[in-house]
Amino acid sequence: MTSKFLAFVANANHKAAESMLRGTPSLAITYGDLIDPAGRLFGGITGFQYAVWALDWHMWKMIQKYLYSADVKHQLRQYNSRNTQWLSEHGNSAAPIIQNLISALKSFEDLCKSFEYTAANEFWNKQVGGAQKLIPMHVVNEYFLPERTFELCLNFSVVEILPHVWETENCEMYSVKHSQNSKNCAENLGKSFAYVRASLQSPAVSHGKLNIIFKIENRASGVTADLNACFDLLSSRLSQKENLFREVLD
Repeated sequence: MTSKFLAFVANANHKAAESMLRGTPSLAITYGDLIDPAGRLFGGITGFQYAVWALDWHMWKMIQKYLYSADVKHQLRQYNSRNTQWLSEHGNSAAPIIQNLISALKSFEDLCKSFEYTAANEFWNKQVGGAQKLIPMHVVNEYFLPERTFELCLNFSVVEILPHVWETENCEMYSVKHSQNSKNCAENLGKSFAYVRASLQSPAVSHGKLNIIFKIENRASGVTADLNACFDLLSSRLSQKENLFREVLD
């Protein structure tokens, strides 16, 4: 049961994780081993701690409802102690991983502005796609959220406009199949394509299939929105993490 709960947390499956907590609240204080969708191993971690590490604000706020204040304090003090193996292996948070995507998007934008389209195309497939393959699943949720595009003025501190609505086990970045390619996206993401959200008015992924295949000019015109959205998302989540530790431990 613990492994299943931790898998739901790692996959940013808010609905399924909370359903398990309603039935078994003790899962919020149970430690276990977790392998996230990017293949990172976290040994001896709670769902709350992983959500904080991944900067999944929605998830940690939900799990926090099922924790006594003393348990929240204990788990965050343990997090701050840096004595756990997963902290030494993966760092204090997923911020560098998300920043790597931001940097890749900025480099792609610069290549396009310099009209270096051949280099930009290879960079997009390998560097942007490779960075996307490593991001936590809650960031994937933001890419594929159907209610808004990345060109809207986003407020990543308002939970009501950012529900986690798609079920990752049915439609996740690492297992969906390309609409014109039968190979698994786990094989092709970071090799032959990367995702772009930009100004799309519908989800980039629907029913496990990629709706639109983007030409480089579409990516070039839309990547700025993705870049800005990812930057704002990271800034908001880091601020929320800082506030969590200050409110609980100070």
